[in-house]
Amino acid sequence: VITTALVGWGISQALTAVAASFNVFIWCRLLLGIFEGPVQVGMNTSTLRWLRKNERGRGSTIIDSGGPLGSAIGSIVVTGLIVWLGTWRAAFIFLGALTLLVGLLAWLFIRNNPSQHPLITSDEADYLEAGIAQEEAVEKSEETLAKATWGSVFSRLSPWMLLIAFCAYDAVQYGLLTWVPFYIAQSRHVSFAITGVASMVVYLGGFAGEMVVGQISDRWLQAGGSPNKVLRTLFVTAGIGVTLCMLFVNVVADVSVAVALLTIANFFTRWGGLYWSVPQRLVRRNQVAV
Repeated sequence: VITTALVGWGISQALTAVAASFNVFIWCRLLLGIFEGPVQVGMNTSTLRWLRKNERGRGSTIIDSGGPLGSAIGSIVVTGLIVWLGTWRAAFIFLGALTLLVGLLAWLFIRNNPSQHPLITSDEADYLEAGIAQEEAVEKSEETLAKATWGSVFSRLSPWMLLIAFCAYDAVQYGLLTWVPFYIAQSRHVSFAITGVASMVVYLGGFAGEMVVGQISDRWLQAGGSPNKVLRTLFVTAGIGVTLCMLFVNVVADVSVAVALLTIANFFTRWGGLYWSVPQRLVRRNQVAV
């Protein structure tokens, strides 16, 4: 699933370079979105076998941190290609080819079952299998969970609130992703080349945020913290941090301070990567992907 999605993603990205009209461009981006969706779902289900329950906050955010890290690197690479070649089309072809390469690496490296991976030790495989067996035993012993259907799952408030919260997170995340370069260049009157550097700094802040919050979450849970308390506290803290930074960025005059505030805002925004670990706590193991 992951390899197919990545290959489709890469082809869609490359096809964007030859779009001759706005309508074709939009269709190419829509196709890219269709292939992008399954990647995170596939990675999310992989964490079920590759990580134990109280390690999945880290796992989810490490996987999701590839987004801001890629945006940071892409800010420099794409800006450099456009400046060097004088066209944006070559940048899309380059990124499409790079995504195809990642798809090939995924096919060669990723395994559904940890015990089948050539680089895993027997002790590591036994550790993970014991965790899986423990979770499955708990599921079988909980009668209400064993009888759960999709209708009963979505008759509860938690899945709907998760859906709404994740929509809000994505609105802010992709709002920052697409708006930051325009804001820095147009509102702060920064050159195109420097805009790429400033955008890289902002996106690296998001990468750092995901790495930090995953550690905080798992360590807190392993210390005995309630999942509800841990996740609610972290999400509320992130929301407050983003709100304050975005309010102040509108009133500061210095461009470096504005970039610093946007970096901090993205640091907290990317705490939303923890949302990917929540479905694993709400439904059975075989329902997580859906």
